[in-house]
Formats: sequence, structure tokens, C-alpha cells
Amino acid sequence: MAEIKIHISKEGDIKIETSGYTGHACQSATKAIEEALGKIKSEVLTEEYFLQSEAEQYIETERG
Repeated sequence: MAEIKIHISKEGDIKIETSGYTGHACQSATKAIEEALGKIKSEVLTEEYFLQSEAEQYIETERG
């Protein structure tokens, strides 16, 4: 199950955390939120970012 969590500190700092997304899907899912909130201070990519989705894996298998 894909999830987006938004954490807001008492100081007003905002952290967007995703889980259940692979590859660029996490960035696509949070794009509108990021644009609405303003400039991104930093970005940390998790292991899930570097995994491929099942559809991408299937396409690669068919090419070979």
C-alpha cells in the first residue's frame, strides 16, 4: 500500500515521507504537494526509490 506522510514541526518545517512507491513514482506522487508548499530544502532518496516497479521489470524482461 502506497502512503504519503506529511510531518510539520513546531518551527514550521515540513517533511514529506513516502512509502510503498518505487522509482520516480514517489516524486510524481508528491509533486503537487511540494509545489504548493514552496522551495525544497533537501531531498533524501530511500532504497525504495532505486527499486523498479513490477511493470518496469516485466517490460525489461520482454525486451531481452
